[in-house]
Amino acid sequence: MPSPLRALPFLRDLSLVLVLSTVGGSLAVAQVEPTNETAAAPSAEQPREVFGDEERVTLVDVLVEVPERLRLRLENGKTVEEVGLTAWTGNLPLPIVSVDAPPGRDGWTQVIYLDAPLSAEGTIPWAAQLLAARLEDLVALGPVEVILADPTPRRLLGSTANPAALDEALAGVVFDDPGGGILTDLREEVVEARETLDPEERDAFESAVAQEEIRLLTERHDLLLGELLNHPGNGRKVVYWISSGFDGAETEDAVEPTSISLRTTALAQTLAAYGWMTVPLLRPPPDAPLKPGKRIGKLRFTGFGGAKMGDPNESKGPWIPVVSLSYEEDREPERGRASYDLALALRADGRLQDAEDAFRAALRWFHGDPRTAAEQSDCWEQLAEVLHEQDRDEEARRAYEQVARLRPEIEPGSVYRSRIQEPQTALDVLAEQTLGLVVRSDSALDQVLASLRTKVVLSLQLAGTSDGALLPLEIFGPADQEILHPQWLRRGTTERIAEARGQLLLLQELEPPEDLEDLEIHIVGRSPNGLEVTLSWLPPEAVIPRAAVMSRLSLATVDETGVAGWTHHTVASATTATLVLPATPEDGLLIVVVEDLTTGQWGARIVDIPTENFTEAGERLSSPATL
Repeated sequence: MPSPLRALPFLRDLSLVLVLSTVGGSLAVAQVEPTNETAAAPSAEQPREVFGDEERVTLVDVLVEVPERLRLRLENGKTVEEVGLTAWTGNLPLPIVSVDAPPGRDGWTQVIYLDAPLSAEGTIPWAAQLLAARLEDLVALGPVEVILADPTPRRLLGSTANPAALDEALAGVVFDDPGGGILTDLREEVVEARETLDPEERDAFESAVAQEEIRLLTERHDLLLGELLNHPGNGRKVVYWISSGFDGAETEDAVEPTSISLRTTALAQTLAAYGWMTVPLLRPPPDAPLKPGKRIGKLRFTGFGGAKMGDPNESKGPWIPVVSLSYEEDREPERGRASYDLALALRADGRLQDAEDAFRAALRWFHGDPRTAAEQSDCWEQLAEVLHEQDRDEEARRAYEQVARLRPEIEPGSVYRSRIQEPQTALDVLAEQTLGLVVRSDSALDQVLASLRTKVVLSLQLAGTSDGALLPLEIFGPADQEILHPQWLRRGTTERIAEARGQLLLLQELEPPEDLEDLEIHIVGRSPNGLEVTLSWLPPEAVIPRAAVMSRLSLATVDETGVAGWTHHTVASATTATLVLPATPEDGLLIVVVEDLTTGQWGARIVDIPTENFTEAGERLSSPATL
């Protein structure tokens, strides 16, 4: 039979995704056939260790940051009871079984993840140089791996503690910038469409671009998860994620911010639950176009300060006032205007490089004077257009940012609004929920590396059935001591991982294992309620554990905009299920991914949805096509 991945435009074909894994949601289930057989198998999915028989109890490593006084007591052998640490999920206490204080039993698992499509020009070289300046500090913490996703992930450097090898890998992206800035490119298409399309066409186009932006971000998130979940690691895991950020909150003219916010939250919860501290590296914005303070001749007054006389270690002593002044000899507004007029003439003559030099000279002569803000705005705008004409789009965007800062009244929808409005907002969510920090400067990265050396790992005892649930986590210390920690735990494979596996299968970026070779798909037929499908994922002679085996059925339709609308349904103590899937396409694909949360095994199939009217008996696909 022909490959089921035929002619997909991203997959570019209407299709349907059915992911069968282990946990719950909602879906019309026509029939579920349970079995009464029993078996027991150790969990390969759980973090570390299993105790007991009927009730599963696992040890989960959680990274925490405690005040220095408490940390020193832990390092000196004090128990968590003596220190006063407690852990909770909801109203249920979680016993703290052990403590791994710094420097820890094992080093850190470190991944530098360079996301090229989400990184504007200059972002990856900036971050690579920032990290390369701290090679010794990085490798002292543990081995480092470098992954470049351009657009799909590949390893530039395997896990190593060799600073020279790490330096070489980072140098490669400094001199050959792979950044793409795909989100701002998409938004610029919207801006151009507003000027050329009629209102009806424009609305349809903007809606399509909004969906494409969501698809792209979801795809980037899935690829990141696919890489990180291949690293078993230990309790100390950190990913340095390099990108230019994306809008994750309500901002002017942002594309579908609410949907992106939901996806960002799901990503943050998943990274936290799987123990990954997330440190996004985000290139800082350009310097403010206007200088603070008040101009007095060629001196700029920026405020008062103070200096203490005598011994600085003494608590008392006289202070003398200090006036903060800077000397600005190069401000000459008239020469700035002359350079601006010259630049306009050079641009009209087609001498773009000379025009660029003249516009930059004008800005130097204006020197950020608030009195010439309007003239500086015009100069930045002209400079941006000249840069754009030279195909230097990222430099042009940064020049446009200066225009927007000088002229906040610019109408929504203009080219200045095509940039990412609040690039740090979503990254702050990721950092906060995973115990990380957004890095935009040398000092912030130094702060992160210093904090890694003092993190403590707590092993928590988590009881219950492996149902894939996300559990909120709270850790408390003594009344006056704040304990920082990730905000989520998991009980088995989460729904977000089932969705990522389905997406990566479609992208052919994931090779399903051969754990479950007996997966069969029986397409029964269509009814007024939808497509009827029978699934079988274990042979009849399979032995089922005494405790209920939980299987999660996760479904989503897929069209040319990508995977969307996931639903999840729990099936307990069953090896087969008959489902009615509403709103399925007439022609497309069916993907089935099976994950057994009890054993950690999973398998997958991709098959075509038949277009012809097939019989009620349907077609038994005993050997479905696989990736």
